[in-house]
Amino acid sequence: MAYCRLFSWFAKRRGRSVALFVCLCFLLYFFVVRRHFLYENLIVEEINKDKNVATEVRNFINMAKTELNPQEVVTTLNPKNKVLKGTDSNVVEDKRVSLTDSKPCSSVHTFYYPWYGNPKFDKKYYHWNHKYLPHWRKNTEHLYPTGAHIPPNDIGSNFYPELGDYSSSDPSIIEKHMQQICSAGIGVLSVSYYPPGLADDNGHDWQHLFPILLNSAAKYNLKVAFHIEPYKERTALSVKKDLQHIISTYGKYEALYKYTFNNKTLPLIYIYDSYHIKPVDWQTILKEEGTESIRGKWFDAIMIGLVVEKDHLRDMLFAGFNGFYTYFATDGFTFGSTRRNWNFLATFASNHKLIYIASIGPGYIDTRIRPWNGENTRNRVNGKYYEESWKQVLLVKAPIVSITSFNEWHEGTQIEKAVSKRYDSFQYLDYSPNQPNYYLLLTKKFVNKFKQC
Repeated sequence: MAYCRLFSWFAKRRGRSVALFVCLCFLLYFFVVRRHFLYENLIVEEINKDKNVATEVRNFINMAKTELNPQEVVTTLNPKNKVLKGTDSNVVEDKRVSLTDSKPCSSVHTFYYPWYGNPKFDKKYYHWNHKYLPHWRKNTEHLYPTGAHIPPNDIGSNFYPELGDYSSSDPSIIEKHMQQICSAGIGVLSVSYYPPGLADDNGHDWQHLFPILLNSAAKYNLKVAFHIEPYKERTALSVKKDLQHIISTYGKYEALYKYTFNNKTLPLIYIYDSYHIKPVDWQTILKEEGTESIRGKWFDAIMIGLVVEKDHLRDMLFAGFNGFYTYFATDGFTFGSTRRNWNFLATFASNHKLIYIASIGPGYIDTRIRPWNGENTRNRVNGKYYEESWKQVLLVKAPIVSITSFNEWHEGTQIEKAVSKRYDSFQYLDYSPNQPNYYLLLTKKFVNKFKQC
């Protein structure tokens, strides 16, 4: 009866045709999406040409809302004020999920790559123009693309960044990255490190960026860890020198990440591809009795090695590492990256008093730099792949989770914002049907559920 009286009132004010339209919209609104009030803006937009009508419609809707149970209403707004709703995997339904007012969690890390460059800031492109890597079988090389990508439209990635072919040296980009990372609840950036003067084959020396990254991170209550990459002639002794350089140069910064383990609070250092150095050589710097031991020195650190295969667990113990991570975001690709093995890894770490850092990611695709590697692609399935990884991590109760990655665009593991783009006949992947910030929202949802936070 209340609705009949409202219809009669509205018909007198604006005519029967407008009243019918409004009521039809309201019926759709009420019966189809009653709990979420999604159609409120749609109704108003349709008749927004008449501001008075729009105001009356909004009042009409607000009157109807008073008849509904307010506890049934769950709204989660993204920065564009669009409602995410429902129960399937491409939905973030926890009302706490928002990309504002986030408190970073230092038990959630993400791998961060500062190796991108463009002509405006770096005089040339770095990494966006990545070369196609040849297949290891010479007789099949002719089957795949060769040469290098040509930015800005053609980049070495299956996805395209919302920020474009950016430079990691651009202060505004660093600021936006910190905002995105903080908004997702992540507390620590694990930043790729090469010794001064060195870089990977597609990059350049980025030592000048570390002070900027550390200072910017501090503004957002974020921390920075170092991820020592493989480089030519890397040895246990050269890593010792790397530690001395890192701690003497950056140890004074507030944002340098430190972790408390065995009653010691020290910088935590990731060592990528640690298995390339023999355990007996690692012993010389990681064991207290080692001839070049770092233990107890001013440059001592919590050293985290990489476990790829099962045998590497034994090597972690023998070498003297404090813990291990698995890095790869490809379920089934390695022993360490296979979800069904994570409980075993956590138990092994607990039994041997090691730190287990579980590594997860939203998916994997690297065919724009390794065109022959399609078998290792892991489709994101609108977020389901990432959700399943998070759920498994929550079950194994790892003390730290590392996300591969924030911005490793070449391997398609990024959670940074991506957008739809097409050039010539190639269509970049994106996060559709979700928004560019979807994986930041999804990360925040699970960070909120992670007990270590």
